[in-house]
This record gives sequence, C-alpha cells and structure tokens, in this order.
Amino acid sequence: HLQRCLRIDHELPFSDLTFDFLEWHERLQPFGNGNSAPLFFAREVESAAPPRIVKEKHLILRLRQQNYQRRAIFFDGVSAPLPPEPWDVAFRIRAEEYEGNTSIGMQIEAVRHAERTT
Repeated sequence: HLQRCLRIDHELPFSDLTFDFLEWHERLQPFGNGNSAPLFFAREVESAAPPRIVKEKHLILRLRQQNYQRRAIFFDGVSAPLPPEPWDVAFRIRAEEYEGNTSIGMQIEAVRHAERTT
C-alpha cells in the first residue's frame, strides 16, 4: 500500500507565525521549480470553528494551537474526510493582501490525526 510522503522543512508552532517570520519567509522568493516554498509542520492543532466549504471542494478552517488561532485554506479538502482531532498539519504560508491589510495566509497540504509525543 503506497502512502503519500511529505518532505517537511521545519516544525513551526503557531506562536512563531509572526510578521517578522513572514518577512524572512518572503526573502526566500521567488518560489517555483528548484526553489519550492517551505513546507511547515504544526502539532496538535484543533478546529476552533466548523470547517466552511467553498466552491464545493475547498475547506476554510479556523485552527487553534494552544492560545493561537489561524485561518487556513485546504484546497480539495472536501475529497478527503478530516481525521479525528487533534491534528498534525503540514502547511505553507504566504502574505495575503486584502483592502490594504496584510495577513499571514496558510495553505494546508496534509492533515493527520496527531501523533502524541511523550
């Protein structure tokens, strides 16, 4: 049975997702062939609100890790049911601009049931 394997670049808790970090991340551009955007990993993430379906196939998620919340999009997330919470999530980030305001956008690449660390 083949399983999808992801190459994670760095574990990144939500507490470290700051505008200073985003500025550092943006300096790594341009992303594309030969320079893919880093893939980050966050442990034990929970849903802070029910997922919202967009365009019948994508999920908008409000995620919480400890006291930090983030909005994220999971493209084609409807096709794969979400596992029981808490989750480990693999994601990419980018600057998002809307009406003159910049925010940290999260794009979910994969979700699994959290593996407990002891």
